[in-house]
Amino acid sequence: MSTNPCNIYLVGAQCTGKTTLTNALSAHFEHSLPPESRPGVIKEVARTVLVKHKFTAEDMVSSPDRCLLLQTLILEAQAQAERECLDSGKRWFVADRSGADPLVYAMAYMSAESAIGGGGESLLGTAAWTELRGRLAQSLIVVCEAGMEWLIDDGVRLMPKNMDEWITFHRLFCQFLDKQSLRYVVLPRHMVDIQKRVDFVLSEWRKRGR
Repeated sequence: MSTNPCNIYLVGAQCTGKTTLTNALSAHFEHSLPPESRPGVIKEVARTVLVKHKFTAEDMVSSPDRCLLLQTLILEAQAQAERECLDSGKRWFVADRSGADPLVYAMAYMSAESAIGGGGESLLGTAAWTELRGRLAQSLIVVCEAGMEWLIDDGVRLMPKNMDEWITFHRLFCQFLDKQSLRYVVLPRHMVDIQKRVDFVLSEWRKRGR
C-alpha cells in the first residue's frame, strides 16, 4: 500500500449500479485493509441537496435558473464532502459520483454555454470545480455504462424517458471527461455480477499504482 492511495470515483448516468458498487468496494476494503489504511466513503450528495433545499427533479427541466442553482449547490456539496472526508484523517476515498456529475446534468438540461461556458459565472468557473477537478485528475474515474435493465425511478431524481436518452447521458459523461482531459475507464454494461464489477475496479486501481 502506497503512502497516498488513489481515490476512486464511480460516475455515470442514473441507475447504473454506482451505489451498489460503492458499498461492495467499501466492504472489500474493510476486510482486506487495516483500519488506518481503509478509504473514506463519500455517498451521493445530490439527493441530500434536493431534500435540504426543497428542489424537485422537475426543477431541472422547468427552469434554467433553478437547474443551474441546483447543480451549483450539488457541486459545492461534493467539494465539502471530500474536504470533510480528508480532514477527518482519511488519506483517500471511494466516491459515489463526483464533481463532474452536476456539470454533465447541467449540460443535459441547459445549453452547454449557460452550464459550462467559459465565463466566470459558469460552473467551470467556480472554485469548487477547480478544487474537484484537481482531485479527479489524480484519481481513478470509473464511468458505469448505461443500458442494463436497471432503470428504476426512485421518485427523487429526474429520470431519462427511454433507453436512448439513458445512453445519451453516458455519452455526455465521456464527452465531458474527454474535453476536460480527465482519464477514465468504462465499466461495461454487460458486466452485471457484483464481484466481477468489484474485481474490474480493483484491477484498474492497482494499475494506477494505488
